[in-house]
Formats: sequence, C-alpha cells, structure tokens
Amino acid sequence: MIRNQKGITLIEILIVSGAMVIVLAGIYSFYLSGQKIFHSGAGQVELHDSLRLTAEKISRELRFAESVTLLPGGWDPENAPTDDYSYIYYDGASRRVMLLDFSGPPQPLSGDNVSAINFTAEGRILLYAIEGESGSESFTLDTSVRPLNLSGPISGADSSPVLRYSLPGDSTGG
Repeated sequence: MIRNQKGITLIEILIVSGAMVIVLAGIYSFYLSGQKIFHSGAGQVELHDSLRLTAEKISRELRFAESVTLLPGGWDPENAPTDDYSYIYYDGASRRVMLLDFSGPPQPLSGDNVSAINFTAEGRILLYAIEGESGSESFTLDTSVRPLNLSGPISGADSSPVLRYSLPGDSTGG
C-alpha cells in the first residue's frame, strides 16, 4: 500500500466540479435577470420617448392656432372640411394620432403604440393626455399647450379625442 502519493482523487474532482456548476449557475441566473431588467427598461424608455415626441408634434402644430374647438366623439374624418381647418385625432384602427389638413391624406403624428388621446380645455390652455402601450408596458403622458394667437377660450365639448384648429392666414392652405 502506497501512503505518500500526491494527487487528486476522483471524489475531490467531483466535489469541486459540482461546486463550480453551482457557482456558475448562480452567476448565469444573475446575468439573465439583469438582461431581463435591461430590456424591460429599454422598452419603457422607447415608449416614453415615442409619446413625448408625439406631444411635441401636437404642441408645435397648435402653438400658433387662432381657434381651437374640441369636437364630439362621433366625428368622421372622411367628411371633414379641410379648407379652413386642420384636425388632430386618434385613429383606433392604426393606433396612431393623426393630422388631417389641406395637404392631403391624414398624416401620422405618432407611432403605432398609442392607445388613447384625450383633449380638455381650461380657458385658453389645451390639456391633453396621451396613453401608450408597448408589450406589457403602459404609460400616460399629460401635457398642455397655450396657443399664442387664440382670440378667446377653447370651445366645444368638455373632453374629446378630436380637435379642430385654424392657423392665421391659412384658410387656403398657403
């Protein structure tokens, strides 16, 4: 019998291998959860950016309006006169906020992640909330704009997904 042999036994190798597998499995699970959190956060940021950009486009459109009217919910974009007015509305079929004006067919102001928009007025200030969804993420952006050329208070319905506005000297689209 040899007593002073130096080396590693099979049992020691199996114990060390098992411990390494457990440690690597723990590290991998932390990595996967970190990736999941990162992608979830990236989805939220993308949704927030999209809704913020939509709100900026709406505010830019309305900044110099001289009249703003909130229209009732049964409004039909197919029969809307665009010679004197432009319209901003929510199209549920495409999930987009749309701009209808003299230049032709409706133009999207948002991506396809909008689930609702609601316009309300407080005197000369237009308040609006844009709701968006992307995957399991949802977000509501509340903002306002005060049209600079508005001659009186905003008129029409108390709350609406559609508004009509006119710009100074824009009755013919020029």
